[in-house]
Order: sequence, then structure tokens, then C-alpha cells
Amino acid sequence: MINRVMKSRFVFAWFFVLTLFSLTGFTQVADSKCASLVSNTFDRRQYLNSDDGARIGRALEAPDPKYPWTAQRRGIQGTIVLAVAINNKGEIDKVKIVRRLDPDLDQAAVDAVKQWHFAPAEKDGEAVPFQTLVEVSFARY
Repeated sequence: MINRVMKSRFVFAWFFVLTLFSLTGFTQVADSKCASLVSNTFDRRQYLNSDDGARIGRALEAPDPKYPWTAQRRGIQGTIVLAVAINNKGEIDKVKIVRRLDPDLDQAAVDAVKQWHFAPAEKDGEAVPFQTLVEVSFARY
């Protein structure tokens, strides 16, 4: 029981740190293919990004993903990269998987991110739709 609680807390802490770094721009995706998708995953006329001078709002609600038992049992761990489109109200409009890991973990990450809520992104003092990359990590400890 204690190990399970400790694992859950560590996964949440690691997920939280990666999310903060992703949202504040401290994390860069190592894969150049993923890095190029930051700007082009969704239509830039509809969803701006940091290259357009928009500033993303902070996450107000970011529930952690559930680590599927099937993936834990198989020993699967790693990081999934998601492209997220956020509307001008701070709600998630679309989520696309940029870098996959495992079907169960991919779906758990998408389901969790779809529940997130942000303060609206801004450009020139106005709320704007925004797109960004988010890393979701799963680790067994």
C-alpha cells in the first residue's frame, strides 16, 4: 500500500514539474520533428503560439493522468508529447498526439489533458486562442 501511494505521488510530482516547465518554456522537446510541430500542429490563423507574440495563461486546473494498470504491469514508462489547442476562454478545444508511447498511456494522457483549464492566453491585452506542446510522463518506481 505504501509503495503504491509513493509511486502515485512521485508520478504526480514528476508530471506537475514537466507540465510547469512545458507551460513556462523551460522544456524543449529534443526531437526536432516534435519541435517543429509547436507552430504548425493546428492552423496558426485559428490558434496562435508564442512565435506570434501571444502569451499563454497559466494552468488553473490540471488533473494528473491515471497510470493504467495494464501499462504498469507491462512495465511501460516514458513521455508522451501532446499538441494542445486552447480557446480564448482557456478551455481545451483539441488534443493531438505528437509523440506516442503506448495506446493505453496515450489515451490516459489525452483524457487528463482534456480536463485541464487555463487562464486565457493574451496578445496585446486581449484573450486569444493558443496552441502549445505538453509533455506527460509516466514512470514506475
